[in-house]
Amino acid sequence: MFWKKKNIEVSTTKTQENNKKLSSYPERSCWLYLSEKYNEILFVPIGNISPWRSRELNKVIVKEWPLKMEELQNCVHITLDNFKPNVAEIENNNDNWFSYKKSKAKSQKSFKLDYVVFQLKTDFARNYEEGEVERFNIKSSSREWEKDRHYFTGTAHLIDADIAQLIVAINKDCQKIRSNKSE
Repeated sequence: MFWKKKNIEVSTTKTQENNKKLSSYPERSCWLYLSEKYNEILFVPIGNISPWRSRELNKVIVKEWPLKMEELQNCVHITLDNFKPNVAEIENNNDNWFSYKKSKAKSQKSFKLDYVVFQLKTDFARNYEEGEVERFNIKSSSREWEKDRHYFTGTAHLIDADIAQLIVAINKDCQKIRSNKSE
């Protein structure tokens, strides 16, 4: 089969890089740690060390869970505003693991098992339409983040309570899987 070169699809990463350059929105990202066991949610701003590496910043917001939708959305907004595009690398140790230090978890194992991790990142997968509000990809796993290769993902706009509603829905699905696993 023959086709004209101009019809060949560009790779996904090239498309995302081009969309990032064309977007009026900057890259922003954060992590959320939600624990039903400890009834808390941690909002953790991050900073990029390099394009592929990031670290937590010491501006963690801790709230009791569950939260009202408006407060959840507001805390996400504040945390995303604390994102830093360029930060220095620091030594990895418990003193610099700000989310763990601020959590109610008694051990690292408890922190990794009892908290559902959410990653929020600006969506550059497709072009933004004129007047479109900033979009975020939200990714989470019901199991240990580093070991699991199956994630819940979704995309929501940073308006009203769109992101907050998606976080609550993904958390419910993660909790269902966790409760079925333990039975």
